[in-house]
Amino acid sequence: MEKRYKGQIVFSFNEMVNDLSGSFVNVIETFKENKQKFIERKDYFYIADITKLDEPLRNNLYRANGKKNVYLFTRQGKKKLAEFCEPKYKQMSFEEVIKSTAVQIPQIGENQTISINDAAKLLFPFIKMGEKKLFAALREKGVFYYNRNGKRPENRCKQEYLDNGYFRHIVEKRLDDYNGRYGSYIKIVVTNKGLQAIARWFGKW
Repeated sequence: MEKRYKGQIVFSFNEMVNDLSGSFVNVIETFKENKQKFIERKDYFYIADITKLDEPLRNNLYRANGKKNVYLFTRQGKKKLAEFCEPKYKQMSFEEVIKSTAVQIPQIGENQTISINDAAKLLFPFIKMGEKKLFAALREKGVFYYNRNGKRPENRCKQEYLDNGYFRHIVEKRLDDYNGRYGSYIKIVVTNKGLQAIARWFGKW
């Protein structure tokens, strides 16, 4: 839903990350580095206390940002910020982006594993995907595939990504939604190495 302020369509940092070349952290840093080149009330508005705004903009911004102060960019400001972000990060590798912005990718213990759902939650600020979209992205990339031997297709990880330690297959028992019986199923879990790989493959830098 479009947000309007002072008669203009506006965008918060959170909304612009997907369209700009950079993570949430480095988009903010890029703006701060070039703030003198932006004109307040033309390129952006600074709202010191969003609780003083009228609804529904007030509630919308508070839910999205969880804090009282926020920058809102006009279409012109968003375009200008994109011009600064693009050359800075377009040619940078994943490792260079991490080093240059001090972004901290979440880590888990070397011997720990987590579910794809938990990995999506941990990495959401970087990859902007939930569990279903992450499964689909991993299949599209050729890391996962559908096993269609059973009554319904199930995700499997290709052997090369199991061998290199990104993912593991574990067997768990759970209730079958189709027949109401408990059965054994293969579940894919993510290692710390895999967590970093997912961030590298799908991160919005």
